[in-house]
Amino acid sequence: MKDTVTPVDTVTCLNCGEPFTPRRKTARFCSDKCRVKYSRKRNVFQNL
Repeated sequence: MKDTVTPVDTVTCLNCGEPFTPRRKTARFCSDKCRVKYSRKRNVFQNL
């Protein structure tokens, strides 16, 4: 269970910048919605 975090740990979402409590140690986004938005923004800049 290395990937679990304690409830007091917070991470900042890469898309919206809001702090959130991750379910996994490697979580980077607060929701699927933010993950998809970040990915779409990144793909737009890569395709220019």
